[in-house]
Amino acid sequence: RFAPIVSSRNGVSTAPRAVLFPESVPMRGSVVPGLDRAGRAATVGGMSHREIAERVIGNIVSASAPAVSPDGSHVAFVVRRVDLTENTYVSQIWLGPTDGAEPPRAITSGRSDGQPTWSHDGRWLAFTSRRGAKGSDQESHSTLHLMPVGGPGEVRTITTMPDGIGDLSFSPDDSM
Repeated sequence: RFAPIVSSRNGVSTAPRAVLFPESVPMRGSVVPGLDRAGRAATVGGMSHREIAERVIGNIVSASAPAVSPDGSHVAFVVRRVDLTENTYVSQIWLGPTDGAEPPRAITSGRSDGQPTWSHDGRWLAFTSRRGAKGSDQESHSTLHLMPVGGPGEVRTITTMPDGIGDLSFSPDDSM
């Protein structure tokens, strides 16, 4: 069943608006938010509001900070999602070909990676993170990393900064 919304000004009811809401949505007069007028827990499809919110929030994924390689063949970008278990956001660097020949893949495994920046020759990708040991002072420090792209090698930590790292860029000779 649906009930019309009735607004009031100075205690005087006005005509019902055309917008309709299910009666299970808490309205003025509900004793406790989240309960229907009969005092039952409001549910939709057998799921509580909390379960619905967790499902919706847990499925939020965003892509940002695209950085196209100098030769235009690849794009590195940040994928951010919600980790409900840890009650935090997780962001990682992903890489994919610009022609769509292969699906993009995660190339970092940190929990707070960002700002992908290509070297001018396209052999290196720099990025920021927060990679200290959990619970240590280093956990909140920003770190700068450099990783080879398309060749052998491992991620190298270049520096750690307690106050954060701003915009990244390589000098013309590809030094940082």
